[in-house]
Amino acid sequence: MSGFSYDITDVVHLLQLRVRHKNSSSMDVNCPFCGETKGKMNVNLQKNVFRCNRCDASGGMLELYGRLHGVSSAEANRQIREALGKGEYWTDYQVVHKEEPVEIFNAELADADVIDRTYQEMLSLLTLNDKHQEDLKKRGLTKEQIEIQRYRSVR
Repeated sequence: MSGFSYDITDVVHLLQLRVRHKNSSSMDVNCPFCGETKGKMNVNLQKNVFRCNRCDASGGMLELYGRLHGVSSAEANRQIREALGKGEYWTDYQVVHKEEPVEIFNAELADADVIDRTYQEMLSLLTLNDKHQEDLKKRGLTKEQIEIQRYRSVR
């Protein structure tokens, strides 16, 4: 635990840095220090640090904010907290709101008759290709058994 009520992702969004690529452990953004526009600055989400592979600017989340705004780390912390609504320090910053997660509801399961009719209809639309039929025969099934069991190919 870092001891902060926010992380470097919040700082990146607050600074409105252009994210070019993101995965679960890092994101690549345009560098606000050297003006690079191909996402050469890597932001490590687990360590809350950044480094530009072009200009070599690096540091933690407070350095990222503080260096861009010309303030100390303590002042950067106060301004970030205020901008994110996590303290009462400054009032002239826009609060960046994260989108609420969308709740997904599953449909109710149809009764067994409806499911059976659906699968029967699907099977009536499919055929068994020659290779699959030969493979079933090699396993010892007769043509009648294959027809009765309604074997089908899906590709």
